[in-house]
Amino acid sequence: MSATPSAGGSAGRIVRLRTAFLWTLVGAFLAALGLAAVGCQVGMPLLTSSGAHVAATGTPSAADSQGHLGPASPGAPYLAAIRPADAGVGAEVSLSGQNLAQSGLTVRFGDQIASYSVQSATSLIATVPPGAQTGEVGVSTGPATPAISSRPFRVIASIGIELPRALTIGSTVSIGLYVTDTSGSQIASPDVALSVVPSSAARVSGYGQVTPLQAGTFTIQAVSGSVVQSFTVQSVPTAQSLGCEPGFSLTTLAGDGVPSIYLNDYPLLSEGATDATPFSEPDGPLQAHLNNPGGMVPYSVGSEDGVLFSDSDIGLLRFVSYDGKLIQTMLGACIKADTTNGGAGCEEPTPQGVPAGDALLVDPTGLALGNDPVNNCPMVVIAETGRDRILGWDPSLGQVRVLAGTGLPVTSDNASNTVGMSSLGDFDPVTNSGGDPLAAGFTDPHGVAVVPAPQGGGYDLIYVADTGDYRIRRILLGANNSEITTLIGTGVAGTDTSAQDGASDSVDTPMGVAALPQLGGQPPVVFVADTDNDRVLQITGDDVNAPGANLTVQELQLLDSQEEIDHPSDIAATESAGGSNPLLAIANGADNVSSGIILWQTNINVGMSASCPGGSDPVDGIAWPRSVMFEAASPGPAFTGDQVLFTDEFSDRIRRASF
Repeated sequence: MSATPSAGGSAGRIVRLRTAFLWTLVGAFLAALGLAAVGCQVGMPLLTSSGAHVAATGTPSAADSQGHLGPASPGAPYLAAIRPADAGVGAEVSLSGQNLAQSGLTVRFGDQIASYSVQSATSLIATVPPGAQTGEVGVSTGPATPAISSRPFRVIASIGIELPRALTIGSTVSIGLYVTDTSGSQIASPDVALSVVPSSAARVSGYGQVTPLQAGTFTIQAVSGSVVQSFTVQSVPTAQSLGCEPGFSLTTLAGDGVPSIYLNDYPLLSEGATDATPFSEPDGPLQAHLNNPGGMVPYSVGSEDGVLFSDSDIGLLRFVSYDGKLIQTMLGACIKADTTNGGAGCEEPTPQGVPAGDALLVDPTGLALGNDPVNNCPMVVIAETGRDRILGWDPSLGQVRVLAGTGLPVTSDNASNTVGMSSLGDFDPVTNSGGDPLAAGFTDPHGVAVVPAPQGGGYDLIYVADTGDYRIRRILLGANNSEITTLIGTGVAGTDTSAQDGASDSVDTPMGVAALPQLGGQPPVVFVADTDNDRVLQITGDDVNAPGANLTVQELQLLDSQEEIDHPSDIAATESAGGSNPLLAIANGADNVSSGIILWQTNINVGMSASCPGGSDPVDGIAWPRSVMFEAASPGPAFTGDQVLFTDEFSDRIRRASF
C-alpha cells in the first residue's frame, strides 16, 4: 500500500529510515554510558509523586543505591531494551536485560505469547507473534504469571513508499517511508529493511538512500516481518523526459506545477497576479497556479470551447480553453467577505440558492452536466466534498443551491450499516418513508454523473460516488419533488457483488462514476471506478420504479494483458463513433504507482494504456490522474485520434493525452 498524495498533505509527509547501522552506533554509545535504549528514549529513571523510581515507560522496578534500575527482586527477569522499537508480525527483535536465560520464561507482545531463542543470560531474540498489537512487551516467569518487566513496542501494520517514478543513473535519492502501526498512528522513525530487485540495478545505503547503477527498471522492497511493500522505479541515463508509450503523447493544457499561494486570504492564481488583483490571470494557463485540481466537464465561455474544472484546495471552478490561451475563474471567487458593492459578502450555498458571485465552496471535486428541472436550463452538478453535499450551479440564473446533503457526514454507525436505511436519508420502500435528498447524509462524496432530464420536464438522474460511505447513490431530481436511494453498496467495504440487488452488493472507496443514457426509455448503463478493489463495475437495469429488482452488476474484465486496473480514481464513458460498444477512459493509479490513462472498449474487451513514467519534475510524466473526460463528444474509431483530458492532481496541472 503506497502513500497517496492528499490535499491536506498529512498522508504525503515523508519520513526517513532508521537503519540497523544507526542503531548499532546508538546502542554502543548508550552502552558506554551504562544506559539502555528504548525507542527514542533512554531508560533513565523518573520519580513518581512518592519519590519511587519508575522506568521511563513500563512497570515499576527496583533501584540500587545509585538510582539505577534493575530486577524487581534478585533473580527475577528484567527487560532493559528492545531493538528495534517497531517491527511487523514475523520480524525478529532483540531483547536485552538480566536473568533472561532461566527455565520457563515467557515473552508476551501484549496478550500474545511469542517464540524466542536464548542468546545469553542478558539477551533474547523474539519473533513478533501473529495478532500482536502496539503496546507493551513483557517478560514473566511463566505463561500464567503477570509480566515482571515490560517495555513499549509498536507493531508495524503498513508501509508506504514515496519516491520519484524515474531516477537518473548515479544520482542518490532519499527513500521516503510512511509507516503506520496497528493503532493507525504514524511511526516517525521506522525500522524497515530495504532491498533492490535485481540487486545489480541499484545500491541502497544504510541511511535509506538509493543510487541507480544501470538503465532499466528495478523494484525497491521495504520489509518488516510479514509486512512487505514494493515500488517500481525506472532509471535513465540523464535527467530528461522518459517519453510515453508508442502512439501516445502528453501535453499540458494548464498549470505551472506550483500550488496556489495565498496573500491576505486570497489565492494568488498566477505569476502575474498581485495582491490587489488576486483573481487576475493575465499570464495564460501555463503560468497559472492550480492546487489539487479535481473534476472536469466540457464548457464554453463566449466563443471559446474548453473545460470547466474544480480547483479543489482553493474552492474554485475554473475554465481553460482547448487551445490553451484562456484561463478564467468562474465560481467560488468569494474567498472572504466583500461588501464593497452592497453585497452580503460570502455565503454558504443553501437549498434556496445564493448568488453565484457570493458562493463560498469548500473542496469541490466531481463535476457533471445536467438540466435544471426548475427552469430547464443547463446546470453544473458539483460534489462539495468538504461539506458532504451535492450542489447545483445554474449559470443562466447566476445561482448556486444545495441539491442533496445535510452538510454533515454519515455517522460511523450509519457507515457500517448497523442502523436502517433511513439513517442515510434513503427512501425505504418497506415503510414508504425517507428519501428527501436534503435530509440525506454523505461522507466524502467525489465523483458525480448525470443523465439529464429531457427538455420540457422530467427528472435528472444524478449518480454520486459516496466514497466514505462505500456506496453509489442515485438521486431523482425533479422540479417539485426529488428522491434519493442507494444504487449499490452496503456501507461496509467489500468485494462481493453476487447478490445482484445493489443494496447487498459491496464496493470499496469508489471515487468515480459515469452514466450513459439508453434509447427507448431503457435504464442507463452506469460505470463505477471501484477504487480500492482495483476494478471497474458495469451496472445495468437501474429501474427507478423497482430499485434493485432488475439490477445486474458485472466486473469488466480486460483481456489485453498490457492493461491493468490499479486504483482507478475516475471514469468517463461515451459511445464510440459508428458502434454500439461504449468507450471508457479510466484514470488509473490513484495510489501513484501505476499512473496513466486507459482507453477501453467494452463488450469487445479491448484496450490500450497511456502511461508516462514521471521524472524528477512531474511534467515529465503522469503523476496522479484524478479525473478524466473525452475532449470530443463523439470520438473517432476506437483508439484512433482520441484525445482525453485529465486533471493531474499531484502535479497541479490539466493534461491532454493524445492517442
